[in-house]
Amino acid sequence: MDDNKRREIDMELFSEWSLVNQRFEWMDDAACKGSNPAVFFPEKGDNKREIEFAKQTCISCPVQQQCLKFALDNSFQYGIWGGKTSYQRRQIKSRKKGAKV
Repeated sequence: MDDNKRREIDMELFSEWSLVNQRFEWMDDAACKGSNPAVFFPEKGDNKREIEFAKQTCISCPVQQQCLKFALDNSFQYGIWGGKTSYQRRQIKSRKKGAKV
């Protein structure tokens, strides 16, 4: 599937979610592009090795920060985004809220 077709499909799916951040162009350069999505959406109880495998993919990703921002802006509760778990993203959001006070 070419990048334009994939982007159309992604945009169609994301548009149904009423996203705050609707910037998708970074996804074309993501290190996880073409990977099995299940790797980045581990089930509760998956072992740490599986989660670390997903996070390792993000370490050298050229769009890691854009991915993380996308997840934070849209308050995604599941998955590994920008190398961070949902728990780590909640911590980041909490620290940002505390810094604004």
